[in-house]
Amino acid sequence: VEFSPVGTDGAPSGAWTPFLSARSLPNQRAPLSMLAHGSTQHQLLEMARELARALGRVEDQVTAVLLAPGDVGAGSPDGAPADLGTMLRVAGVANPWLRPVPESFGDPGGLVFRGPMNDMGADAGLLWRVRVPELLLMRVSVVGPGAGTNGGRYAWDTSGPGGTTEFLASASVIHKQMDPVALSRDTRLPGSVSPVAASNPFGFVNEGTLLNSTGAGTASGAGALLPMPAYARGTVGLWALLAENPAGAPLPAGRTYNVRMDVSWKSSPWGAPAAGTPTNVPVADGTGQGTAIFKGPGGAVPPGLRKPSDLGVSLVYTPGLGTAPPNRGLVLLGIGVEIAVVEGGYALLATEGLEASEAWRTSHAQPVERLAALDVWAMEVEKAVPEAIELSESWAVELNPGVAEFDAVELVEAWALDATKQLDEALEVAEAWDLVLNP
Repeated sequence: VEFSPVGTDGAPSGAWTPFLSARSLPNQRAPLSMLAHGSTQHQLLEMARELARALGRVEDQVTAVLLAPGDVGAGSPDGAPADLGTMLRVAGVANPWLRPVPESFGDPGGLVFRGPMNDMGADAGLLWRVRVPELLLMRVSVVGPGAGTNGGRYAWDTSGPGGTTEFLASASVIHKQMDPVALSRDTRLPGSVSPVAASNPFGFVNEGTLLNSTGAGTASGAGALLPMPAYARGTVGLWALLAENPAGAPLPAGRTYNVRMDVSWKSSPWGAPAAGTPTNVPVADGTGQGTAIFKGPGGAVPPGLRKPSDLGVSLVYTPGLGTAPPNRGLVLLGIGVEIAVVEGGYALLATEGLEASEAWRTSHAQPVERLAALDVWAMEVEKAVPEAIELSESWAVELNPGVAEFDAVELVEAWALDATKQLDEALEVAEAWDLVLNP
């Protein structure tokens, strides 16, 4: 009995080898695909495969063999992605600030995470995927369908310095607070502002800032400055804690106050304040002690911002635009700031390959008579980091060579402008033989 490996088309693809026992086969054992259907061993194999699929292991689409992360197979020309357990383990270092992207579920390149981010508005706006075998979270970007890794919608992002890809070592969201003691009056607005009288049992002052404190019904605001941490990225989340004025009579539940959040960034020097969107916020709950949280987007960290830098925020209250009476004051208890911070570095993705070629050439004597005029332009900009080991062996045998006669007039004009940055590391072993019989 002789056997030969079967190719993807079902036909023998190699030499015929005598079969003596299972040790005659590759790896000295019979492939699991030879198990008879319905046998106990085959049922155990199917159970193992079901478990592997549930854990996110990828199979070769032709041989149904489980692929280890990074292995190339049918359906995974760029390498199989990490299994689900590995993805979550690597991403767990940065949790809870990374969120799986639902659009990446089932993507052939693997699961994608977004972040760091939180529900209060902080969002770095970056996408990450576990890269094998490095087991690092590296940045990806959305591409067209079929243009990403393994034909998916996400590809490694090479927009870093020198075409590098950013990797994530630590993801976090930092919470900072503008407390009542730090709040100051917004001098752009004519409305009155004053500290709220202490009502706590300890007599602590600065419980909050009362906007429209005199009841004149004019716009007023208060806020503070905040130093930004280094490596801040993306959108900053802002939120304000508001409360009814406890000194006034309780308003019916659902009465609203019209507020907005104005933001300014300091990037040597300060930029002009950007007005937020006015919003009616329901604060009153019928007890005179109602509170509410107002979320206002803080905008994105400006590119190239000097670090550390400052952020200025002002909560503006305009009486009369909500359903609360114009003479009612509004208490600002504080402003929260949520900042996404990304720490890591950049990696240059390299590809290793091995290529072997064999060629046979037969030359015949031929007369050539021509007139050629060539005008060639070539402009090449290359950046290559090849690493190669080359083994070549050449034989040339020429029997009864013919006589070649060349009668040519040739005019060649060539221009080449090359801007090449290349790092070559090569090992070459060459052996050449030239044997001419009957010269």
